[in-house]
Amino acid sequence: MKVFAVLICALSLGACSSIGEKVASGVNNSQLKGTVGKSYSDVMYSHPDFGKVIGREKLPNGSEIVKLVGDFGTSSSDVGGIYGKKDQNARVTYFLVDSKGVIRDWGTAFYKAGTAKCWVGICGGTKNEQVPYEELDKIVKTSSGGSLDTWRAGG
Repeated sequence: MKVFAVLICALSLGACSSIGEKVASGVNNSQLKGTVGKSYSDVMYSHPDFGKVIGREKLPNGSEIVKLVGDFGTSSSDVGGIYGKKDQNARVTYFLVDSKGVIRDWGTAFYKAGTAKCWVGICGGTKNEQVPYEELDKIVKTSSGGSLDTWRAGG
C-alpha cells in the first residue's frame, strides 16, 4: 500500500509541474502580447525579466530578430521528500523589431537549463545544460505558432 501511495504522490507532483508551466506560459504570453506596437527599448526598460540579449539577426527588409534568454525559476520533484531532482528552467524570448525600433511580433519557448539531484532537501551536483543558439531558434514559436522562418521570409 505504501508503494501505491508513493506512486500516486510522484504522479501528482509531475502533473503539478506541467500544469504550473502551462499557467506560467499563459501569463508570459499575455505579457508578450502587450509588447506589439511598442518601442523595443521602452519594453526592455520596463521588462528586464525578459532576459539578456544573446544575439541579433538582421533581415533583408531592415527588420531584426532580437534574441533573449532569461531565468524562469525552478521546478522540483521528489519521492517521499527523500530523493528527487530540481530543474532550472529558462525562457527564450525573441522579438521581431522593425527598422524604426518598434516590436512587430514575438516568439517564445521554455527549456531546461540545468538539473540538480536532491537528497533530503539538499541539492547538489548541478549540471548546466548548454543549448546551442541554433537549437533555440528551432524551439521558438512565433505568436501565431509558426517557426522563425515566417519572419525570415517576410520579415
